[in-house]
Amino acid sequence: MRKVLILLVLSFVVACSGKHTDIETGFNQILADLNAANISVNNNHRKKLFSYNLPQNIGVKESNSISSRLSFYQQDIFMSLDVSAILNDKLKEINVEDLVFDQEFQLKTRTEEKTGHVYIEELSTQENLIYLRINNVFFLAMVHKVDTLDVIEQILSISQTIEVKNKLVISEFSNKETFAYEKEVIELFSDSIPDEGMIKDIIIEEEDDE
Repeated sequence: MRKVLILLVLSFVVACSGKHTDIETGFNQILADLNAANISVNNNHRKKLFSYNLPQNIGVKESNSISSRLSFYQQDIFMSLDVSAILNDKLKEINVEDLVFDQEFQLKTRTEEKTGHVYIEELSTQENLIYLRINNVFFLAMVHKVDTLDVIEQILSISQTIEVKNKLVISEFSNKETFAYEKEVIELFSDSIPDEGMIKDIIIEEEDDE
């Protein structure tokens, strides 16, 4: 009986490790393909502070001056300018444990190679939460597990085309105004952020630290 129990535990560990490996392998392949491909030369969505190109299979549900709720095959992808990072000229350090995937990466854009970071948290047996930031923009998406890599591919494709007017952002916001806007940003996507979970804690912490 003990041997059977040990085998079951080992099988569970191997299965979990396999899932993590599959995401890592798939992510690295997507990254390699995008870095080798041509980037769209025109942006079809232009805001006062930044612009970007959306593939034809992605729509816009809601939008304000610094953020948008996108739709990819009935799944929401939230994107927003990281105003606090632009004003402070640095990214907040994030230290969390027990994530399904946590990786820094390099992505080719129109002008230069940019450093980004992706975090994936398992919400349930069916869903993952993606938090990805690059080029002073962050993305948030709660997705079916089987769609995780497809959604990440769309996010990275959009990220390659993002052009942020950093000087205009700095002149547009004071630190006090930034807090108000970041609260509005979270509220826009609040229905899609789970009540519990490490990634929600990250976002709320970033807001409260302003």
